Amino acid sequence: LIVSSGDNGNLQGELMLEFKDGKITGYRHKLHYISYEKDPDEPAIRKMINTLKAERQGRP
Repeated sequence: LIVSSGDNGNLQGELMLEFKDGKITGYRHKLHYISYEKDPDEPAIRKMINTLKAERQGRP
């Protein structure tokens, strides 16, 4: 399970579940920091982020 944990997608939470006989028997979790300064910029993703930010401006 991957969730967005930070503001503007700068943190991603990862939850790994272990199952046995249809029941959760364990879990592990990680928090991933996404840095646009360190990570390569994908133009299509950057365009999508900019569009979403523009739509959110002015909202509480």
